[in-house]
Amino acid sequence: MTAAVAGKTATVQSGTGGTPGDTWTDIQEVYEIGELPIERDTYDVTSHDTSFYREYIMGLFVTSSLTMSANYVKAQYDTLFSLVGTGVIGWYRIAYPQDDSTHVFQAYVSSVSPTSPLDDRLTYNLTLTVSGAVTRSTITP
Repeated sequence: MTAAVAGKTATVQSGTGGTPGDTWTDIQEVYEIGELPIERDTYDVTSHDTSFYREYIMGLFVTSSLTMSANYVKAQYDTLFSLVGTGVIGWYRIAYPQDDSTHVFQAYVSSVSPTSPLDDRLTYNLTLTVSGAVTRSTITP
């Protein structure tokens, strides 16, 4: 039998206060959470006196953007839309209740894009641009 877990109960939350963990509030009606890539740069350090194989060293960590899709909820959309304009950094986390873990990070709301298809619900795409480290920890309420 598989040990896989369903993604259904994962949530994206915004933090209030100046430090992570003060109070977390769900971003409402998110139905798709994209990837949160955490990578490291590599630097080619191959020189004339090395073998015929390239050599690398590890560099800086690169955290990118998290994109998600949500059903349009006016009050929440208006708040997120205003954060694009203000450029204020905030605390966010992805909570995975199915294994009691989180990814916590600071990010800017860099994009909100409403969609209004002819034959479907109003939705929007939200992009959080991560600044700094992403930490993985156990869920605290």
